[in-house]
Amino acid sequence: MGNGMVSIMKHLYILLVIPLLLGGGCNMFWEDYGDEGQPCAEDNTCRSGLICQAGTCVAMPDGDRDMVSDMDLDNPEVDTDDPPVDSLDDDPAPDGDLESDPPVDTDPDPVDPDVADPDIVDVDGVVDFGPGTVQRSFPAPSNSCKGLALDGDTLWVGDATNNEYVQLSISDGGEDWHIDLPLAQLKDFDIYLNKLFAAFNTGNPEIRIVDLESSILSNAVTQTYGTFKGLTFRGTELITWEGNTVKKRLAMDQSQQAVYVCNVGGDMLTHTGDVYYSYLESPFDGSRFTLHIQKLDATHAVNVTVLDNYYIPIDAQKVTGMDARENKLYIMTAGSGTQANRIFEIQWK
Repeated sequence: MGNGMVSIMKHLYILLVIPLLLGGGCNMFWEDYGDEGQPCAEDNTCRSGLICQAGTCVAMPDGDRDMVSDMDLDNPEVDTDDPPVDSLDDDPAPDGDLESDPPVDTDPDPVDPDVADPDIVDVDGVVDFGPGTVQRSFPAPSNSCKGLALDGDTLWVGDATNNEYVQLSISDGGEDWHIDLPLAQLKDFDIYLNKLFAAFNTGNPEIRIVDLESSILSNAVTQTYGTFKGLTFRGTELITWEGNTVKKRLAMDQSQQAVYVCNVGGDMLTHTGDVYYSYLESPFDGSRFTLHIQKLDATHAVNVTVLDNYYIPIDAQKVTGMDARENKLYIMTAGSGTQANRIFEIQWK
């Protein structure tokens, strides 16, 4: 066989025999696979621009041809028309930010006792002024309250706006009870044996007694020595500040003459233990008031002397009610100032 014939036979061998040895399914040859209308290759691939559907190569929609590369054809079962998966939240986060829960404030701003919480000041709002602390406060029932008296875990105040004695909880200032009675010209009062003794500066100053159980009112003492400035109890003795002098009487003996105790200045009066407290004034420094409270020696029946003077940082023009128990003093304010018409608890150190 000539050299020319040998060369032809080699080419035929390469074209016919080798493909049979390799197997007709090899996807490196596309003569019977991969074109439009032809079966897909064994790995479900087709020529560029075609996709495999149900084993047959079909044309890709025009809108998708620019979006899918040849690499997409390696995984033709992926549905490229599906929308992106929504986030867990219905509302998308703003551009550039990942949506998350707001951070927890582990160090909140301190509470301003007289601005942020008008009803009560907790211990975080305690004001230290040296000999004592302003523990807390709550609003008085109205802006025309006069007189304050402790009664167990409550206190009573006289509300001249509504003509009633109001019983309030010491813990939060909530109303427990009230007694409707005329309160015109009320100055001060205190409580003894479940009876309320109230001083009135009428045309003839007088002391009226109110039974707290029956709400019955009776006039008790009409023989007085001037305008009342304060009233308090010292054991069984009714101590009254009349005119410029402090007098005392036995509470339940209306016939007894008042006995001179002392001559002190100021306004209001309360007693606890061996001391009296009186209110003198509210000096104003141009921006706020300060309450000037005086402490008096009550160990002697007469010639009461001044023990100390306190300047309490409460911004109120005047004091209209005051009572004391052991190391605590309760003050009701009125008039001008950011802390007027409130009831304060003062604790001495």
